[in-house]
Amino acid sequence: SENAVVQRFGDFSRTQTQAGMGYHIPWPVESVTKINVTEDRRITIGFGDSLGRGSRMRSDVSEESLMLTSDANIVDIDVVVLWNISDAQDFLFNIKNQEDTVKRVAESTIREVVGQTKLQPIITTGREDVSVRAKELTQKTLDSYGAGIAIKQILIQDATVHPNVMEAFDDVVAAGQDAERFQNEANIYKNDILPKARGEAIKMMQEAQGYKEARVARAT
Repeated sequence: SENAVVQRFGDFSRTQTQAGMGYHIPWPVESVTKINVTEDRRITIGFGDSLGRGSRMRSDVSEESLMLTSDANIVDIDVVVLWNISDAQDFLFNIKNQEDTVKRVAESTIREVVGQTKLQPIITTGREDVSVRAKELTQKTLDSYGAGIAIKQILIQDATVHPNVMEAFDDVVAAGQDAERFQNEANIYKNDILPKARGEAIKMMQEAQGYKEARVARAT
């Protein structure tokens, strides 16, 4: 599962990627850094995991989890980023603080995608779309850094309306439901009254026509 990155006098020399016998000139001429390139690594955004009393404890990190949607609502979102190393040399030399870089890039891209999406899809059926778009944008950004990192998956584990705006959100939902109900009632009334009005108009026109013909006949 490991690649061996060999440096000669501190400069990159070669990467041993194949299993089997390998050797290098001893230090101080050459040094070796072994990197596991198959391990799936995990980063959390919006919450923290810790072990306590034999079970995993979960704590909210509000400065990461609170994000603004395109319709100016606040969503509380928890995300897991799964990634591994695609190129040991690039991973070792092209970026510093690799795990922190992955987290910062992923959080930034998730905020961008959430900021382009309305609240309702995020908390209901649109999570998968947000996850896919965030994964693609995160990978594109890391590739531009030459980071040697592959984003395997971005998972939205939880997405809820923030408690501070829950009451206002409920009012919006209720108003939407009322609007739909009023529209349905109006359509029912329209469908009932229009045929009656058309029938009444035809009746009046026929009566007027009959009256006209009667008066003309009497005058003649």
